[in-house]
Amino acid sequence: MGFNYNWFKGGAVTLSNQRVFNRYFKESRAYEHRKTDNVMGLEFTRNVGDYVRENLIMGRYFTQRERYYPVFSMNNNVLKILALYLPSIYGGVASLACVFFFIMAVLFSDVDFPWWLLAATIGWNFFWLNFRFALNFIFNKFKGAYIDREKQTISFTWHVSGNPAKNEFGHATFPLSDIEAFASLQLRNQNGGSAYALCLAHKDHDSYDGAFLQISVPDSAHNTNFCQMEWELIQRFADNTLPLPDIPDLEKFRQLDPVTVAYDKKHQRPKFHWRNMHVKQQRAIEAEIEKQVNSFFFNSAIADPERYAQKELEKPWRTWKVDKKYFTDEEAIPLWKRRGRVVLRQLIVGV
Repeated sequence: MGFNYNWFKGGAVTLSNQRVFNRYFKESRAYEHRKTDNVMGLEFTRNVGDYVRENLIMGRYFTQRERYYPVFSMNNNVLKILALYLPSIYGGVASLACVFFFIMAVLFSDVDFPWWLLAATIGWNFFWLNFRFALNFIFNKFKGAYIDREKQTISFTWHVSGNPAKNEFGHATFPLSDIEAFASLQLRNQNGGSAYALCLAHKDHDSYDGAFLQISVPDSAHNTNFCQMEWELIQRFADNTLPLPDIPDLEKFRQLDPVTVAYDKKHQRPKFHWRNMHVKQQRAIEAEIEKQVNSFFFNSAIADPERYAQKELEKPWRTWKVDKKYFTDEEAIPLWKRRGRVVLRQLIVGV
């Protein structure tokens, strides 16, 4: 970890602990319980997969999100992507091969279509569609850190030297105030393009080698604003004097946090605002906020917060009302067509 820390730290931009943007959003597919969109198709083991993911893989810091905020390590992505997506890639390539041989058989009478390949492709995709949860169980174990809102701490799921304090899960744990955040430039090409990673590290990293985490921030391609926003969200979650951030990802946990319950009761917040909203509308809101982040002058707001810092929206359910248009558009598509699309995708790539 020490080498990685020095490499990421070199030339990095230290991020402020001030919260000045104060707009937070992470989508959730919890709306799917309604279900106009939830077509199972050929995935007969979906409920088993959900149980494995929620009870055997994620751990308490995923099922108790009113208290814990999990942050995934960027280093865990490569192996996970290879393990979980290679079967689909193989299935997709085999499906393309079937299409190619079908065209050849139509154009040339002396070419026989390999029916065995079609059967093998369908069998392969059907198998991984229903048994992908086994790969999830092996490769999708959480690797990263998590914030404890109740104790104002951060815990790392791997070994940290220096004999740090351990929490009830046996993970190295530090006060969040001991952590510094910085944006590290990861890539620069000949055209001037760049990408940043958000990094969290103990301020005394020499004493606690391993207390370091690199977080992928996909939208940080050209500046550090998205790293700053993610760091703001982490700090905002940890501030237990305020209600939980009012975002779709956390809505179903609001009723479990006493401060949030009192706030929602006082402001008469609808219990199911985000869950009554179509996920496509959530994505539209997220895109809107990303545009705001991209053009927001963080340095000016940090230097003069009274003039440039934004106030957090007290009642986002009034700012972003549920638009029934998204449901109407979806329901206008015949159910047989939606089911057909799902089954076709499952047969072609196994997802």
